[in-house]
Amino acid sequence: MGPLRLHPLCLIFILSMTMAWGFDPIKVLGLGSVDPTQSPIHDWLSEPVFDLSLVPTRLYDVEAITPDGASRMLRLYFPRTDKSIQDYDCMVFSGGDVRNFEAYKIQMMIRAVEAGTSALTDMGGMSRPLHETWIASGIWEVFPNDVHVINSLWDQGVPADQLFQITVNREMEKNPLYPFIPLGIERLLGGRTRIISPRPGSEVYAWIESQSLIGTSFGFRPAASVRWTFGRGATMALESWFGHSWWSSIIDASTNEYGQDILINYLLDVTGGDYIEDVIQVHSVRQSFTEFENRLSFITQLMVFVENFGANTVPLYEEVEEVQEEYLESHVHYIEGRLDDALEVTQRSIDRLDEIREDALRLKDRALMWIYVIEWLSISATLMITGYAVDLLMIRKILYRRSRTTR
Repeated sequence: MGPLRLHPLCLIFILSMTMAWGFDPIKVLGLGSVDPTQSPIHDWLSEPVFDLSLVPTRLYDVEAITPDGASRMLRLYFPRTDKSIQDYDCMVFSGGDVRNFEAYKIQMMIRAVEAGTSALTDMGGMSRPLHETWIASGIWEVFPNDVHVINSLWDQGVPADQLFQITVNREMEKNPLYPFIPLGIERLLGGRTRIISPRPGSEVYAWIESQSLIGTSFGFRPAASVRWTFGRGATMALESWFGHSWWSSIIDASTNEYGQDILINYLLDVTGGDYIEDVIQVHSVRQSFTEFENRLSFITQLMVFVENFGANTVPLYEEVEEVQEEYLESHVHYIEGRLDDALEVTQRSIDRLDEIREDALRLKDRALMWIYVIEWLSISATLMITGYAVDLLMIRKILYRRSRTTR
């Protein structure tokens, strides 16, 4: 048997979720620096609320992907028509690199926002090597960051890549960062400052506080996150790249354990939904989802390994498929807001996976037992033959003849 596959009933279960529970996942198009090896976006948005598609066109090193490589990603995975891109609820543009985007693709994204698709960028126009192409493309116009002002600040020698914290705007009626204030979001220390200059008509969710910026005359208060409306779509600009330490530990060590939850609250807000207020409980449920997937991955790899030695893993695969069916029920509870039920179902599924893991380990031991026996017999036989030969030739010296005296 090959790699683990979902049972047909599981697939039917997933496909029927929209009809049975009236739920449409939030369709997100990830663009730019979204490669799973160097971005947390894939892991963070691989959960029941989102339907994620990725078009990776940049790595952390801006030259790591060749123009041909980025163009190939765009050719293969970028939506081909206005309708297909406007079917997405949100575009997440990470890394601010549009060097390899053809002009008509940029215009497709702008039209999508005007038509109602929301957009979010974490460094658009705030990376000096990529600043000019970001402006020249025209994509900057949909976001609430005045990147022309940022360029003039760089010319004045304003420092970048410094330590910073944020201050949440408490004067708003609703702010997706409010639930994180008791959790210490304003005490988080991030590195690699960038600056957002809020454009007129935008709403500031948080500001940047950094010792390196004291004494600099901006003419505005540097923002950490800003939101506004462009056409029929809402867009948001965030100060820091998702791989930097304020968000995650992709590049630098981070103490922020709620990066995923903050981003999801931003996305729920920018797409017009209600952001999550009970962050701690939702965070626990998401962590349980991650734990289940990690254990499932381990068991799958273990069973594939055992199969290589001729073990019959079919019963184990059937048990795993049953657990997967049960586990999918937790997604329904999660989507409907029944978090206690979601956590209970997930924990029960994890416990069953632990039992299957023990069975798989025992199966592995049985499968490998004969290998160990054969190895032991081979080594023992070699030792016995070698010992017998040494005894005959070196101790008894049966081939030894005394020398005779010559005449």
